[in-house]
Amino acid sequence: MECNVGLTDKIVRIIIGAGIIYCIMTDIIMLSGWVEVVLIIIGAVLITTGLLSRCPLYYILGLKTCPSKPDEG
Repeated sequence: MECNVGLTDKIVRIIIGAGIIYCIMTDIIMLSGWVEVVLIIIGAVLITTGLLSRCPLYYILGLKTCPSKPDEG
């Protein structure tokens, strides 16, 4: 799978993912049980897709936010 997450998208994903996990771990957001677990998973997925510059959902939907590489001729 090729890169489909651009720089701005990457930064936003990492910041939001880290923010979600930070708020839950420090009890800024106090939720119970499975809701907390789901949010931690969402945060981890956002961080992972941001770091790898690849998003499976973007691939399925045919979306791409990273610039295209110029053709080598």
